[in-house]
Amino acid sequence: MKKINPVTLLLLLIMLFMVSALLLKKSNQELKDLTDELNNVKIISKEYSTLKRSWNDKKQTLKTLDKIIKDSKIKNLSKDVKNKKITINIPNSSLKKISKFSNKILNSNFIILKFKITKTSLYIEMGY
Repeated sequence: MKKINPVTLLLLLIMLFMVSALLLKKSNQELKDLTDELNNVKIISKEYSTLKRSWNDKKQTLKTLDKIIKDSKIKNLSKDVKNKKITINIPNSSLKKISKFSNKILNSNFIILKFKITKTSLYIEMGY
């Protein structure tokens, strides 16, 4: 049997150590990237949860809508609430009042399913 040269063995161990260190560094970088991605997903999920709560809150939706209706002072406005839908119908009104009312509705947090507007009438279906 041949003897293994100690210098060769030492060089092999150094090479093995260097390869191991390189792989460890690469693994640490991948772990850091995955951790950053996980934090981004957590932030997005919290934002989604907050938005879902604010947009799907029936009580808050009705409260905001009632405030807008009260402030608009439109006399022939009809509101109907059923089956997770709110329908608002304004059959005959001035263009200025309809425009002001529709702007308030569109600038609020409502899930608008249907929106029909003419010069003298307005029909809106909203969900909650």
